[in-house]
Amino acid sequence: MNKLILAIILLLPTLAWGQTEQSEQGWSDIVTKMIHDNKMYDYKNAYYGEEFAICGLEKSICIFVKSTDTAFFMIENKKLGKLKESLALVKNKFCEWDSIAKANSVTNFSKDIEVKFPKQLLGWSKNRVTYACNKVPIEFVFKVDSLGNTSIISSFYATAARDISIVTQYFLAFSSPDDLQEFIDSLDTQKINHGLKKISQRDPSFSNNKKEDEGLFK
Repeated sequence: MNKLILAIILLLPTLAWGQTEQSEQGWSDIVTKMIHDNKMYDYKNAYYGEEFAICGLEKSICIFVKSTDTAFFMIENKKLGKLKESLALVKNKFCEWDSIAKANSVTNFSKDIEVKFPKQLLGWSKNRVTYACNKVPIEFVFKVDSLGNTSIISSFYATAARDISIVTQYFLAFSSPDDLQEFIDSLDTQKINHGLKKISQRDPSFSNNKKEDEGLFK
């Protein structure tokens, strides 16, 4: 099942998913199956007051986020370090600007945080059909509301690769530097390896933790 899930997700951007009716037991349930079979653990997000799943696949992990549908980022193992580095840079800027905003009683302000993120596949499930695209970058905006509360938000629309009428909106937001740090901690190498080991114990065919993959996570 794990190899099947990975193969289907990787093919999503090149297939016309959602353009024909799917059977109840067909590919339309792929995201539900991934959460059920490959979920490693949840991470908490204080901004939305919710928990979201992180799933392990062969050679990659899927990070679910707030969305108008059931949506995730799929990041390759070899790019995970770069993702955490980018998030750490965002956190540093968040801390700096948060201190400046509070010291100067700033309100009703916003500014882009210019940090580049590695490319990743975006996938989502809508009306029991799965779609994907891979051309939308993550960009955070630092915001201060009318009461002086600070946050960082990345909100963007993703369009299905083969059907531009299919659109979903992603929301990735953090209410404080500590909230962002908790997310970064959820991508800790040991935590992920422990989660992958649990999947391997449930499914011996799962290969993200195979010996040849050792060294990807350090």
